Amino acid sequence: MKKTNNVQKLSEKTTSLSLGSLFGLVSLACGILVYAIPDAAMSLLTSMIHSSLPWQKTVFDAGKFAQGLAVAIVLGLVLGYAFAKLFNYFNSRK
Repeated sequence: MKKTNNVQKLSEKTTSLSLGSLFGLVSLACGILVYAIPDAAMSLLTSMIHSSLPWQKTVFDAGKFAQGLAVAIVLGLVLGYAFAKLFNYFNSRK
């Protein structure tokens, strides 16, 4: 990290890889829960995510899980990069 105005500058690459990894780990943990204990996991996840439809039954599907994991990682990469860019931009304007 580089210092700018006594505030460290974020590395876009490191921030995007960190957030992408975090999103991927969260998605992986959810997939494992749904696979291992589908009813309990769906009950827990439904209570955590308000937009879920409680009457919808979900069964573990490896293809959809892999697709969701890939989307979560890419989303984390993009958001991490964008966050670091914006942070550094506003930090340099002080």
